[in-house]
Amino acid sequence: MPGAVTLDNRTIVLPAGEDATLLVRIRNLGQVVDGFMVDVLGQPGAWAQVNPPETRLFPDTEGAVELRFRQPENAPPVAGAHPFAVRIRSREDPGWVAIEEGTVQIGAKVELAVEIRPRTSTGRSSGKHQVIVDNLGNTPVWVQVVGDDPDDLFRFHVDPPDVALQPRTAAVIDLRARLAGRPPKGTNRVPFVVSVLADGRPAATTEGGFSPRKFPWKPLVLAALALAGLAIAVAVFTRTDVVSLATQGEETTLAATTTTVPGETTTTAGGDETTTTEASNEEGGGPLGDRLDQPQVLFASDRDGDFDLFMANLDGSDAVAVTDNDDFDGDPTFSPDGTQAVFVSTRDGNADLFLLDLEDCDVTDPDTCEPERLTATEEEESFPDFSPDGDTIAFSRNTADVSRSAESNRELFLLDLGSGDEAQLTSQPGDESRAQFSPDGSQVAFDGVFRGGLGVAVVDLAGGQVTPVSVGRSVGSKDPQWVDDDTLVYVRPAGGEAGELVEVDILTRNPERPLFDEPDLELTAISRDGDRIIFRSESNLFVADRDGGDAERITDDEGFNFEADLFEPDD
Repeated sequence: MPGAVTLDNRTIVLPAGEDATLLVRIRNLGQVVDGFMVDVLGQPGAWAQVNPPETRLFPDTEGAVELRFRQPENAPPVAGAHPFAVRIRSREDPGWVAIEEGTVQIGAKVELAVEIRPRTSTGRSSGKHQVIVDNLGNTPVWVQVVGDDPDDLFRFHVDPPDVALQPRTAAVIDLRARLAGRPPKGTNRVPFVVSVLADGRPAATTEGGFSPRKFPWKPLVLAALALAGLAIAVAVFTRTDVVSLATQGEETTLAATTTTVPGETTTTAGGDETTTTEASNEEGGGPLGDRLDQPQVLFASDRDGDFDLFMANLDGSDAVAVTDNDDFDGDPTFSPDGTQAVFVSTRDGNADLFLLDLEDCDVTDPDTCEPERLTATEEEESFPDFSPDGDTIAFSRNTADVSRSAESNRELFLLDLGSGDEAQLTSQPGDESRAQFSPDGSQVAFDGVFRGGLGVAVVDLAGGQVTPVSVGRSVGSKDPQWVDDDTLVYVRPAGGEAGELVEVDILTRNPERPLFDEPDLELTAISRDGDRIIFRSESNLFVADRDGGDAERITDDEGFNFEADLFEPDD
């Protein structure tokens, strides 16, 4: 045997992007000077340097050859264990070969690149983007795309909500940004942030934007008025009962235009007397309290060009504007007895909570519909909900310092309407919102970010214990509503832009029971007995059985109608 070979280490730990060395020790056991040639077999051999590749040794002497493992920059190996073999051959004895085996352990490197196309989308209330995520690292990662904006003006829909991405591969993820709030006046572009999570940890961010395209109300109104004037003129000049023919020797006259008020009696050109009938104030006008003897829906809509509150019967009839201003009014919810509503408004510059007395509010008299401001903080409040006894409001507040970071941190708070005292209900990273009291008032369901993904959870008001409900089931679940004290329904992604309504028993933790799915589904309210739901699909509101049967439209217009609540009078 010409020689003996040993390795200093059989396991080489090679951090991502770094080098590592290994010494191969060779002893000449022969009787003559011999040359020993060294090379590396296996995948690591392609990125191993041998120095020197051949060493000559006198009899009974030892030499060392250095192996340097350096990952190639153009195609780095995948993280994990990579076996190799060191082969040593003799010049003097070509039939002799020694093989020593080892392993190179490549460290994991997580590196993602993200791009959004287009950078800025346009539309009336929503824009579509594609988020391209490249895995530039050397290890597979579970990728999630999350949209966020510090002013809570957007609602984001991501499809698919998560994807497994192998090294040196890319994924194209659809993102839809829908305006749910009113941007500051004069804003031509509303920015938002897209974050990419790798295995639940922030890995990359990029900035996108949406440019709202205003509906051309004024030109259309002016055109309609012009057409109406033309039609009136044509009608007047073609009426033979108000114009006498000069050829008959009578005086040619044109009937004078008159303006009447309800109850006024006028005489036509032909000598007939007519009485103008009493005109209604506005469809569904009068005190809103008069409407509370039948189910009512309170919702936000931009059908008039900006977001205001509207009230309608459950079938959508007799819809009236409850608020009318140039600022954002939204997120309305009825008090248990229907006589009050709490909502979010930016009318005083910031998104605050306001309380409106519906019982005496007459939409034809704005002074009777002036709301009371409940919060006056620098933070943004959103998604209020009344407790079953009507004494407390749960809501979400962005506690992050938006002057220093674009990341939001919404926590849940409780507001006592009697004393005005507040108490913080949750305190954890991420966003918690859409609080919903259980029917007995002992728990609050909400959606928030858990383990890097959106999910539904329940907090116990007595002990403050937060129990995730959808975590481990469906990433991206949201919009919880209570069927009863033990059962929740909420929306989970269903592929594409669809959402699927599912039902879960929070005590037994049984698997989610699918109910139905709709495009761009948002669950907004549920009936007192839990049998009927109100949901938004795309830009309109619907009422249906809980399993999706007998769905009927509540709204059917060009506006974006959302965030509806339901009031049902006692039988």
